[in-house]
Amino acid sequence: MGWRYVSFRVGYLLGSKLGLIKKKFPTSFPPFEKPTLDNWRGFESDFFIDFNNLSVSSYDDQQLENLKRTVQRIKAGEILFFGHQWIKISNWAKHPISGYVYPQKHFTEINDFSSEIGDIKYVWEKARFSFVYSLIKYEKQTGESQDDFIFNEIESFIDHNPVNFGPQYKCSQEMSIRIFNWSYALFYYRNSEYLTQKLFDKIIDSIYAHYHHIFNNINFSRIAVRNNHAITETLALYMIGKWFPFIPNAKSWSIKGKKWFETEIVYQLYKDGGFLQYSHNYHRVVIQLMTWGILTARKHKESFSKVVIERAVKSVEFLSELCQRETGWLPNYGQNDGALFFPFSDQHFRDFRPQLQALRILLDLPIEESLYTDAQWYGLTNGSKMQNYESNSHIKEFEIAGQYVIKDDVTTTVINNPCYINRPAQSDQLHLDIHVSGHNVFFDPGTYKYNTEKKYVDFFFGTGGHNSIQIGRYDQMFKGDRFIWYNWIKRTENLLEEEDHVFSYSGKYFGFKEETGGIWISRKINKVKGQLNWIVEDEVLGDTNDNNVKLHWNYLSRYEKFISLKTYDTNGELMQYSDKDGWNAVQYGMLTPFKQLELESSGKYFKTEITIDENIINSPVFS
Repeated sequence: MGWRYVSFRVGYLLGSKLGLIKKKFPTSFPPFEKPTLDNWRGFESDFFIDFNNLSVSSYDDQQLENLKRTVQRIKAGEILFFGHQWIKISNWAKHPISGYVYPQKHFTEINDFSSEIGDIKYVWEKARFSFVYSLIKYEKQTGESQDDFIFNEIESFIDHNPVNFGPQYKCSQEMSIRIFNWSYALFYYRNSEYLTQKLFDKIIDSIYAHYHHIFNNINFSRIAVRNNHAITETLALYMIGKWFPFIPNAKSWSIKGKKWFETEIVYQLYKDGGFLQYSHNYHRVVIQLMTWGILTARKHKESFSKVVIERAVKSVEFLSELCQRETGWLPNYGQNDGALFFPFSDQHFRDFRPQLQALRILLDLPIEESLYTDAQWYGLTNGSKMQNYESNSHIKEFEIAGQYVIKDDVTTTVINNPCYINRPAQSDQLHLDIHVSGHNVFFDPGTYKYNTEKKYVDFFFGTGGHNSIQIGRYDQMFKGDRFIWYNWIKRTENLLEEEDHVFSYSGKYFGFKEETGGIWISRKINKVKGQLNWIVEDEVLGDTNDNNVKLHWNYLSRYEKFISLKTYDTNGELMQYSDKDGWNAVQYGMLTPFKQLELESSGKYFKTEITIDENIINSPVFS
């Protein structure tokens, strides 16, 4: 991680122990002059959308009924967690699963990683206020006002979460998300009768306190964390000078925020379109943030640097290459914690098309689908270039990101083999993902939860949970605490080619340093053109130190009758698999057991033939 990281973490730890960090984050602030509500309403809106001229497609009866039920559940105190699970929330500080109530202590004294307490994300989820978009969408469709409920919820949060006390101030990114979503609602309802001068002042005071915290904690994100957190927070600082220029320090924070945001984008988004977190879901977070940032800059007749726009374009192209046109799904690659800050769309959580389309339009790139509601809620309804999709087979290499893609008729094959220049997410080298007609047949199991039982952490984060080779019970890299990996994979080789009748991939990496001192693992893949057929050759090129070799495959039982999977040893003898307990997390917090195929052998060479019956395409399993 480097000496800058180490020295900062040591200093931060000492500052926390000595109470110096706590002093930087006061629990009250002196009053400052705010505009009267009438004057603020009379200003030209500083927000990036003209809500008076917002045009959104009408819902059909079923869509409207679904949206109505969603609104009813929200008003009954329920929140949709991570795009799939409704949970009743009764207390801003109470963990809805463990029942633990966080104490009203300064946030520096709050424990955010405890098996007894549970995953703190469950306490943060409602406080993001992403639920406001369902209410606003419903009002737009029906004309039934929702502003009273939204403002009551904002005021309730402010009243029950004193500044810098409790778990809701533990993470600056969570605070940034909250301000984004409050701001969207505040400007949308700027003429609401429920927005009184007293409430307006109260909200602005809380926004200032949030920004003060974000600014004074920004180095933690820019040095110690340096991932999507830093991008979110620096962008939030840029926004304050545009949305709330009357707040103290807004101008200087905004100038610094813009500079830091540009620095983070250039550092975190690779030249080939990849993202330093090695996670598609977190990459989508950045896609949404860039959309907000570019829209805001244009509203105020500003722009970001040329290289920022170039990285945005490359990111869209990278994710679009992996995005299934039929479903919008990507491999469940890297950490997927259910983050979708601005859920404008009614599409499935795993569908990336709405978010990618909105940024494509902003970047003046052609689109292939009719407008999704994301683009409409950003005010992007005109001037889009439509591009007809023509099915074609091709290969695509993203060398820095370590992603290798084979597109062939109805299939997408993705091989993962990065040489890490930033912190790894999971130990999943040479993992193979296969999509057929948009459906993820051979899959990455995802993430499940960050704070959970060791067996789940080992499976989802480790090599054993992926379609790859494992040496003994070990991972390709050595797992440290929380999100830390040691012995990063630093030596890889990759070659992707197209020949007359096959697409071929050949790759290897140097890993398993902890138990073998380092060993090369090789994988070769031939994808037969025009057929649902793959030949995978795995080889261990060195001494395993008396550990057996394991080969794993993940696919669901409902696909089993359509799949033929045979593995042969170096003598051409058919090898036998056993069933092992596995778990699939299609979304964060979702745990679905399945039987993983595991082959264990003292041998070092395995040839696997995978054939998928084409009848799977029109079968009920894909419905």
